[in-house]
Amino acid sequence: PLPVDGFFSWVRVCFFLDDEEIINRVGYDSLIFLRFHRLALRCIVKMSLFSFVVIIPLNFTGGGHANASDLKGYVGSLLFTDFLRFTMANV
Repeated sequence: PLPVDGFFSWVRVCFFLDDEEIINRVGYDSLIFLRFHRLALRCIVKMSLFSFVVIIPLNFTGGGHANASDLKGYVGSLLFTDFLRFTMANV
């Protein structure tokens, strides 16, 4: 049996179980499904880091903070009102 004892502990098992073990336990279809999700998660994490490290500071220094007087106000406005600035609709 797999060591899954918590609510989200299956995630750890999913990412660190080797491909041969997945094939032996649940088959090829599940292996492809899990590999797709592993790839998607890696891409999302990299894009999120890029967004938070590069794009948000550029927006703040380039005039995106017009509605806020300080950094705390800017982050608050990002979370609640200006989220659409960072979507593809703004490109």
